[in-house]
Amino acid sequence: MTHPYTRKLPAHCRPFAWGRSPDLARGMVIWRLFRRDQSGRLHCSLHAYSDRDQREFIADELRHARHQLRNRVDDIDLEIMGVTQ
Repeated sequence: MTHPYTRKLPAHCRPFAWGRSPDLARGMVIWRLFRRDQSGRLHCSLHAYSDRDQREFIADELRHARHQLRNRVDDIDLEIMGVTQ
C-alpha cells in the first residue's frame, strides 16, 4: 500500500483515471479525477484536502466526486449520441 501523501500519476488510455499531488508546504493533497467522453475529450475534477483529514473522509468525498464526474460526462455522451432533447 502506498502512503496517501505520495505523488501518483494518472493512468493513461483508460476511461477513468486519477492522480494525487502532495503540497506538503501548505499541508494539502490535491486529487485529480479524469474521465473521457465518447469524443475523446478529457474532463477533470480537482479536490484539495488537508493532510490532517481522515482517510475515510477523503475516500467518501472522492467517491462522491467520481460519481458526479461520471454523471456529468454521461450527460455529455448522451448529447453526443443524440439521445437527449
